[in-house]
Amino acid sequence: MEYSEIKNAIEKFNRNNIVNEIAKPIYIDKRKGNRYELDQFNWTMKCKNYREKRRQERLGFKVRKKEEVNSIDEIQNMMLKNELSQSWSRLEKHHKLENINKFISSLNLDKDINKKVKIFIYTKYKAGKLKSNKSVIYDSVTCEITNIPLLKEYIKTLS
Repeated sequence: MEYSEIKNAIEKFNRNNIVNEIAKPIYIDKRKGNRYELDQFNWTMKCKNYREKRRQERLGFKVRKKEEVNSIDEIQNMMLKNELSQSWSRLEKHHKLENINKFISSLNLDKDINKKVKIFIYTKYKAGKLKSNKSVIYDSVTCEITNIPLLKEYIKTLS
């Protein structure tokens, strides 16, 4: 081979984009959305779960049974139960205020006293006096407040 032929072959090789020639386009039907990606994800998760289950069985671990859910309502109820079954200090603000409101309404107070109690307890909550598990006695099994000592003392002063 002569020098000019080698030079031309190198230039031709450099002009070709090998990466683009190897990659093949994948047709994705727009009517199905991201069905291809979802199928790929489900397949990888199925393989991962299968391998993990086989490993657990081989090592002698007890395989945990998982709950199957058939509707969105069941998922929401399960998630809500998991969120509410935490200790008082780990609950979110929204759930804390809901439980405080339920507890106050369960006391069956007069309207005027009830309004004063709500104002008092919400100001104490905003001030950070109801953050700890000692300040609010919360039963995580029934997901209800059993007692608020600060509130009981305030109600005694109103009577």
